[in-house]
Amino acid sequence: MPSHREFPNELWLQILSNVPKDNFPAVSLTNNTLCQLVRPLLYTLLDFHPYAHYEKTLLFPPSEEVDRSMKRLHFWRSDEIAPFVRSIEISPWAAESVPWSAWHAVDSPYILQDLLFAHLQSFTCLQRLSTRHINFTGTAISSLARMSALQHLSIEDCDVVAGGDLDLFRQTLALSSVTVKFGLYYMDVSADVLPRGYTLRPWLPLLHPDHLLELHLACDIRTWSENPSAVPDFPNVRRLFIHLSPIYEINRNFEILSKFRNVEVLTIPSQMGKYYAFHPQDSELPVLPALKELTCPWGYLPIARRAALTHLSITIFYTSGQLMTQLERLRNPTSITSLVLLGVQPLDDTALVTILTLCLGLVEIRLSFPKDTTGKAASLYKALLRTPSLPPTLKSLCFCEWEHEFDESHPGTLLGSEFQEIRAALVSRCPALTSLWLSGPGFAFHWRKYADQTIEESAEELQPRKTFTDFNEFWRTR
Repeated sequence: MPSHREFPNELWLQILSNVPKDNFPAVSLTNNTLCQLVRPLLYTLLDFHPYAHYEKTLLFPPSEEVDRSMKRLHFWRSDEIAPFVRSIEISPWAAESVPWSAWHAVDSPYILQDLLFAHLQSFTCLQRLSTRHINFTGTAISSLARMSALQHLSIEDCDVVAGGDLDLFRQTLALSSVTVKFGLYYMDVSADVLPRGYTLRPWLPLLHPDHLLELHLACDIRTWSENPSAVPDFPNVRRLFIHLSPIYEINRNFEILSKFRNVEVLTIPSQMGKYYAFHPQDSELPVLPALKELTCPWGYLPIARRAALTHLSITIFYTSGQLMTQLERLRNPTSITSLVLLGVQPLDDTALVTILTLCLGLVEIRLSFPKDTTGKAASLYKALLRTPSLPPTLKSLCFCEWEHEFDESHPGTLLGSEFQEIRAALVSRCPALTSLWLSGPGFAFHWRKYADQTIEESAEELQPRKTFTDFNEFWRTR
């Protein structure tokens, strides 16, 4: 049997990738080889807290805690440690980490934050920076703009405040992905005027159109510009997450979308249970010709009329009639390989047959029903046996009902034997099938066939929260 010294470092690194980080110190004591391999892994992430928030006031802990943070930062930015750092996360202190009575306001609340940004250049291999609920100064943004190795930037509910000069003349930043989030779920999305401070303008100089590949904007699109024509083109963005504005007219929203003409994956989220009044009828919309994957509320389905589209996920409650109208207008429904329908009501046998007939190239289909359609998942699962045609390419089929209080007297529960009988019939009609899921009021059945032909099958009673957690894992590993 070979000694551990004969294993290449690449193999050890693969093994260590499956070891919890908390165990690294113990592993490093095993032998010199592992000590040298583990040491860089211990310092890949710097978690930094410059102050705490109380409403609009910035607070500091006792001076000894501040001194400890300064010493910690001095260690991390040292020549021996800084090259190992790949990611920095900056967020306020959790107030409970120090007794509340010990927190206090100070005249210079940015001492720790300024110290970090002053030495940001020490982290020469930094690839990811995530910030949450902090205040950026001009000096901090200038330091950020000179991080040539940085690839990913996340800014969540951060303000820009006075402090230092903004110097972008020496900018070397070439970000490939950017996430910007403002307090979207705490503001009125239909308000005529956005709250003060909700603006993308300070960050626009950091978005290089030629380098950016992915953009995640969890904020009202008006934070970008009140004038869509002022938004630059981003020809290389392939993944886009963006909120459209209920205040803008349709054409203004589409004018901004047209700036991302080569986007392949688009997510337009619903917001606080709302979808926007966006219903172009029969006109072809001259944007997003390369779109392959779309997630959106049903009202935006005209965007789905793209020849290259293969993945379609529709959110927010809608009727089967509304759904059918839009699906029938797809440019090439047989090219759809993945279909996720969340919240459709009511969906009867006829609608299901229409979906399966239109989308003959389906590889996976997931139907989720709202809580006032109890028993619908089991009913449609049984109806599959009466469906005249099923996509021969089908590999994964999931029917779910959520938010149920378990009622033992409910007559809609499907027996395990019925699930197995229907599953056997489906497998015979769809030889490519490898995973099935069915859940309803208090029950969950699932079946999976692995690459080595082994079978996993389970029928159990579950509470709603447990069912939801189990399904997410099932869908992720389908």
